Amino acid sequence: LLLPFAVASAATIFGTLIAWRLAPLPIQSVADRATIAAALAARHIVGAGNYVAVAEAGAAPASLVAAGIAADNVVVALYFSLLFYFTREEGNAAAVTGDDEKTTPLAAEDTATPLEASAALAFALTIVAASSALASSVAVLLPLCTLLTVAVASAAPKACRKLAPAGRVLGTAAMQLFVAAVGAAGNLRAVATAGSALLFFSFVQILCHLATLLGARRLFPNRFADIRKLAVAS
Repeated sequence: LLLPFAVASAATIFGTLIAWRLAPLPIQSVADRATIAAALAARHIVGAGNYVAVAEAGAAPASLVAAGIAADNVVVALYFSLLFYFTREEGNAAAVTGDDEKTTPLAAEDTATPLEASAALAFALTIVAASSALASSVAVLLPLCTLLTVAVASAAPKACRKLAPAGRVLGTAAMQLFVAAVGAAGNLRAVATAGSALLFFSFVQILCHLATLLGARRLFPNRFADIRKLAVAS
């Protein structure tokens, strides 16, 4: 996923530059305007934690920071719904080849017994607990979780493969909850108070980001054949 993530990050930066020109923020201070634009870009690349960190580093006004995250939550919730729409048919059509060389629909594999789901959940919680114990700050928690997960999967691929179907089921449910939480955090009153500029800026960012990803997939079909990887990287 490193290459898709690099492309997705570049797409976000490109979208921010385009939004800066096409959707100028009506903020009097150029420094505050640049801070909010950079914070939104950081949020789209890594997450909400980076948005807050960049906004604090740039000393942006609290009211502007709150309005920016409220507007962006609305756009991101819609964008996640769009990603689910783009990937649903390809996910259903995906297949895996077994030892008997017969092709089995991936959807048929994505079932889990309560025991398998419990094992996958226990594995995930163990990774999170270990990462929390080792992390020196919240900023490194997510990268550390990722590093430990990849390390364990590389060291014991057969054991982790057994957890994969249950993990996909739990992951889909968790992602749906995440999308719902993001949508619930979108404060339409705050967006209306700040005006439509922040909403439009975030929309242009995401639109250019998506267009770049789809363009990369069309130009380099061999490298980006699986849109699900691009969606995860996005």
